[in-house]
Amino acid sequence: MKLAFLDISTRLETIHDLATRARGGMVSSLFYVSDLLQQYGNEVTVISDIQTPGKTATGVSWVRTVEPSERFDWLILNRGVWYGYPEITAKNRCLWTHDLP
Repeated sequence: MKLAFLDISTRLETIHDLATRARGGMVSSLFYVSDLLQQYGNEVTVISDIQTPGKTATGVSWVRTVEPSERFDWLILNRGVWYGYPEITAKNRCLWTHDLP
């Protein structure tokens, strides 16, 4: 499956930030879950506010934007749904709140 996570509140500079400075559980779990899903054979993209896009060792792409022609099976909205991001084409949408009330 082709999956996209969206979280524009990570405040990351690079994909290596977890190794160089402490991060909260939400950002850490976003790295771990996306990497695990990639290892299980999915194609995973994380759309975030990361300053320098890159790929993790497992191949997860961390980007700031996606092309309008890009299509996903699932868009997982991390923390908040905002307006649902209709400009991102996905068959399904899911809200992931992690540890928020």
